[in-house]
Amino acid sequence: MKKYELQLKNEKLRLYDRITLFILLINFSLFILFSIQSPDRTKKIVCLAGSIAIVSLLLIQFFKKKSGTMKSYVYSYAGLLIATAIWFIIGNWLAGILCLFLFLLYRLSKQRLLAEFSTDKIKYTSILLKAIEWNQLNNAILKDGILTIDFKNNKIIQAEIDDSANNINEKEFNDFCSQQLKEKNQQK
Repeated sequence: MKKYELQLKNEKLRLYDRITLFILLINFSLFILFSIQSPDRTKKIVCLAGSIAIVSLLLIQFFKKKSGTMKSYVYSYAGLLIATAIWFIIGNWLAGILCLFLFLLYRLSKQRLLAEFSTDKIKYTSILLKAIEWNQLNNAILKDGILTIDFKNNKIIQAEIDDSANNINEKEFNDFCSQQLKEKNQQK
């Protein structure tokens, strides 16, 4: 069974990273504020430890990103999870649940965007996995690094593919799609 897997570009990754950095800085600031103002000694220590952990992770992330040695977003994951744990420990459940939700959203935003074309169907991953049957399509084409999927209901999906992750011959891919469209439309 022949299969093509195209990795799509995610142009918003830098925006997601900046939003997460902003959220971590807000948590850091709130932990510092709580460590100063809280009358409870245990909460002060926990908040101070949380703020130190978050700033340490952000510094490590900054230097790892500069050196390019590792995926630096792992430190943002850890920072969000630490913030979540600190909020739960000090008894602020709403803030903890909010941080956990933001962690899950950030985790989803970092997943690879894929379009997998097989003889059975097309699996298109954006935030959720969508299965597209060939008989729902008018056309599917790859031209100049742009994937276009044209549905019979006049809906169109266009996405730029990541050239560094894909090594696909456009002509072979387009021939494969044309063949699948012919076969599936003849089976009706």
